[in-house]
Amino acid sequence: MVGAAVGDALGMQFEGLTRSEIEQLRGVDGVVDYGRAPMGHPNHKLLPGQYTDDTEQMILLSESIIERGRFDVQVFSDKLRRWGERLSARPELNRLVGETSTQAIKNLLNGADWRGSGIPANSCGSAMRAAPIGLSSRDLSEVVRDARLSSCPTHTSKGSIAGAVTIATAVYLSLEKTPDEEILSKIIEVVGGIDKALRERLREISEMNPAIEELFPGDGVSNSVYETVPAALFCATRYSRFEEAVIAAVKIGGDTDSVACMTGAITGARHGINAIPRRWRRGLEGAEYIEGLALQLFSVSERYMKG
Repeated sequence: MVGAAVGDALGMQFEGLTRSEIEQLRGVDGVVDYGRAPMGHPNHKLLPGQYTDDTEQMILLSESIIERGRFDVQVFSDKLRRWGERLSARPELNRLVGETSTQAIKNLLNGADWRGSGIPANSCGSAMRAAPIGLSSRDLSEVVRDARLSSCPTHTSKGSIAGAVTIATAVYLSLEKTPDEEILSKIIEVVGGIDKALRERLREISEMNPAIEELFPGDGVSNSVYETVPAALFCATRYSRFEEAVIAAVKIGGDTDSVACMTGAITGARHGINAIPRRWRRGLEGAEYIEGLALQLFSVSERYMKG
C-alpha cells in the first residue's frame, strides 16, 4: 500500500511526459525524487510527495473492505459515488481522474447501479487500485473473484478486468514470497481465461526476456491496460530492489504515475516497508494513514481465514 502510493507520488510529476522530457527535467545528476510537475501541467497544483487519483481510489477500495470486513462491490460503489459527489462539489480536489472513471462515476451519480455504471474501455483505472484485494484475500480464487468484481463499477472490458486481476494476483503472490518466474506463469494461467490479448503481452515478458525498449517502443506508454500492466510487471520482476523497480517505472514515460503505482504495490508486497527508502516514506502524503489501512487489511484477511 505504501509502495503503491510512493510510486504514484514519484510518477505524478512526470505523468504524460515523454522519456526525453523526463530526462531533461531530471537534470544532470539524474536523481528521481518527489517534485512538482512543470508549470502548466495538470498536476502542477500537487506538492512534492502528493499522490494522484490512483492512490485515492486504492484508499477508497481499502476503506470499503475494512468497513465490511471483506470485499463488497456495493459498498465500494457507494464509496466511489460519494467520492464523485465531493469532486463535483469541489472540482479543485480532482487529481486528474481518468476519462473512464469520470464517466462511470457520473453514471453512479445519475442513479446507475454498479452493474450498469462501468465503461467498456481498456484503460488501467481498475488495475492501478487493485492492490488491496491481493492484501486482504485468503486464497487465490478469492483474489481473482474479487478483483474481477472490483473492476466492474468503472471498467467492464475484458482487458481492464484482466488487468485488475493481474495486479491483485501479483500482490497476493508477492506476499507469499513466490519466485518471479512462478508469479508470471500463474498470472498468465489465470488471465488467459479472461483476456487472451493481455495474456500474450505478459508472455512476452516471461518467455522472451526483452529489453524495455523492445516491449514499449516509442517515448512512453499510454493508459492502456495492454501497456501499463505489462510495464509494471516488467519493472517489478526485472529489478531486485524497490528503488530500482520504481525508478524504472517512472522513467518509462507516458502514464508514469499508474505504472509506478502498480510497480510499487508489487515490489512493496514482495520486500516489505523497510525496503522503501526512508526519505520517500517520510515525504509521502498520508503515509501513516495508508500504512494503517494496510495493517487493517491484513487483519481482515487473518480474521476471514479463521472463519
